[in-house]
Amino acid sequence: MLHNRDELDSLLKQAFDEGVSWPVERSSLMALSDLGLTAEQIARYFSVDPVVVREFLSR
Repeated sequence: MLHNRDELDSLLKQAFDEGVSWPVERSSLMALSDLGLTAEQIARYFSVDPVVVREFLSR
């Protein structure tokens, strides 16, 4: 079980470092957003502009 946002942040970063690449399925992107990650945090993980992430989330 995750105990805090830092742990979640670390686990997500590790997953992205292991090969998840942009673009991701919208359902996956929505799940990250539902977990409380901001567009800026998601963008940082994928090395994309936060504007692009917000566009995907708004579709």
